[in-house]
Amino acid sequence: MFEQSLVPSPAGRRPVLMAASAGLQALAVAVLLLIPLLHSGLLPDLMPHAPLTAPLALSPAPLPGPVAPAPEKPMAIGGDVEAARCLACPPPEYPAFARQAGMQGTVELHAVISTEGTVTRVERLSGNPVLAAAALRAVRNWRYRPLSLDGRAVAVDTLITVRFALAH
Repeated sequence: MFEQSLVPSPAGRRPVLMAASAGLQALAVAVLLLIPLLHSGLLPDLMPHAPLTAPLALSPAPLPGPVAPAPEKPMAIGGDVEAARCLACPPPEYPAFARQAGMQGTVELHAVISTEGTVTRVERLSGNPVLAAAALRAVRNWRYRPLSLDGRAVAVDTLITVRFALAH
């Protein structure tokens, strides 16, 4: 079938044309690989923008006097800091696709609860991405009782676990 569609060529020229074509293609690839190597000074300098180590967080020295100001950074739960109490935390809507596929599991989120009790920042730490998207949507609307420390409202840095389970 294909023999009829091929155009016959003179017997002696075909190997020469194949060699010339392969040579030109190899030359084009070599040029494309060498150009960035020869002109590397034109490439953007990315190294100063990519830190190799994480910066250390130094805690400020306590201020003299009987009352210290409320910390500006969110406080971590644990030790003398109690967990924030949820006032309006409806469960996330189970994604239809996840329900049909039988997906279950837990999603771990890192959240910052403001001094007003609203979730100001939330990000997924672990868990199924499909379930995590539903958990993130729900947690962004949750409201908490503001946490107070020494009579002042403080922001809270916390972990939130959202469980997705199919009822059997």
